[in-house]
Amino acid sequence: MISGTSILLDSKSHRDATAADRTVSVLKQIADLKVLVRSAESAARGFALTGDQGLADEYRQAREAIGPAFAALLPEIGDTAHRRLIEEAGQLAKRRLAISDDLITYRSANESAALTAEKLAAEARSAA
Repeated sequence: MISGTSILLDSKSHRDATAADRTVSVLKQIADLKVLVRSAESAARGFALTGDQGLADEYRQAREAIGPAFAALLPEIGDTAHRRLIEEAGQLAKRRLAISDDLITYRSANESAALTAEKLAAEARSAA
C-alpha cells in the first residue's frame, strides 16, 4: 500500500515538474517575443530620427525573427483561449510592425529624395 502511494506521488511529481518546465519555457518565449517587438520598434524610431542605416538593418533583422517566433510559440499553447490571445497578440504586433515598415519606407524615400536634390544642386553649381 505504501509502495503504491509512493509510486503515485512520484508520478504526480514528475507530471507537475514537466508542466512547470513547459510553463517556464512558454513564458520565456513570450518574454523573448516582447523584446524582439520592442527592439524592432526602437530601431525603426531610431532610424527615423537619425537615418542611420545600421538601425534600419537592426529593424529588419528583428522584424524577420518575429513571425517565426510567434509560429514556434503557438504549438506550445495547449489551451484554446490562451492560444487565441497569442494569435491576437500576433495580429497586433503585425499591425504595429506595419506602421514601423511605413516609417522606414518614408524615411528611406526622404533620404533618397534629399540625396537626389543635393546631387542635382551640386551638378547645377558645377555647371554654372
